[in-house]
Amino acid sequence: MSSLRRQLLSKFPAPEPLNESDEEPSQVHGAKRRTNYSPANWEDYFAACRNVPLNEGRDVFRVYETCASDGPLFIFHHGAGQAALSFGLTAAAMRDAAQGACSLVAYDCRGHGHTVTEDDDDLSLTRLSDDLASIVAACRTNPSQDVILVGHSMGGAVVVDAVKRGAVSNITGVVVLDVVEGSALESLAYMTAFVQSRPRVFKTLEAAIEWSVRSGGVHNPRSARLSVPPLLRTAGKEHADGEQEYVWRTDLGKTAPFWEGWFKDLSGKFLGCSASKLLVLANTDRLDNPLMIGQMQGKFQLIVLQNCGHHLQEDAPDRLASTLLEFHHRFRRLALPIKRFPISEKRADQP
Repeated sequence: MSSLRRQLLSKFPAPEPLNESDEEPSQVHGAKRRTNYSPANWEDYFAACRNVPLNEGRDVFRVYETCASDGPLFIFHHGAGQAALSFGLTAAAMRDAAQGACSLVAYDCRGHGHTVTEDDDDLSLTRLSDDLASIVAACRTNPSQDVILVGHSMGGAVVVDAVKRGAVSNITGVVVLDVVEGSALESLAYMTAFVQSRPRVFKTLEAAIEWSVRSGGVHNPRSARLSVPPLLRTAGKEHADGEQEYVWRTDLGKTAPFWEGWFKDLSGKFLGCSASKLLVLANTDRLDNPLMIGQMQGKFQLIVLQNCGHHLQEDAPDRLASTLLEFHHRFRRLALPIKRFPISEKRADQP
């Protein structure tokens, strides 16, 4: 059973904090200390935040980035109902481990986070992968720069589609996080119930962050403090004390017509990508038949991160950061020397 399906079917028990969180000890001088659910600042995880206008300024995408003068460029695409800052802890860990030797870009896709487009409701796979291609073009410093596309869940389907159908070119690596075609399609039957079970309104951002952790959606309180606030917007209704109510920025129920299109033929397209490929799964998720055969044939690298949930970039940021940097180091583009022949020398293949 996939980790996503397990999450949908579970009773959402309150998980224990992971070692990679900044959760404070539960006991201080014999007294329990309350978990901190206050919103965190993106500036602790990325160097800059900017709005990138695309499609002649009709669409404006929110981009968080840490740029380096040299090295590869990692571009992160989040899953449905999530936002760019779900990669905040992973990006910060990569920045520190690489000591500034790589560029990191995460963005809110259309209909999500702080991105605003003229058609936020079009979340078709083709539209999303075209948006990704535009972001790559806007953030790539030169055509020869190594670019690794990293996508979580729905984002995994987007990065694969963009590479397979040629929306982006000259890509060094494709990384898919915790999504497999077979288990994803099976999970769609439970998605409607999952969406309907979520609270529709929160009185405070702190309440939304706490719910995300206690429900088991994100196991790492430190990441939830960063990633959850962009998922909400004010409802325009005030309480008697003057505080605003918060509702979800993205109505996942309205995205249902696109669910099957996101994941259909994902395995075949992933295996058909010309770039180096990495699949990272949470726990012992099963592979479908095409991926199982592809793995035996050595067509992609498989990594399983134990003891984390579906949002593995939030639950295990340090381990994922190491995995991504090692993947690039192993499969980075090789600059082979060009063999040159003297003009007067006749080659063996000449008549």
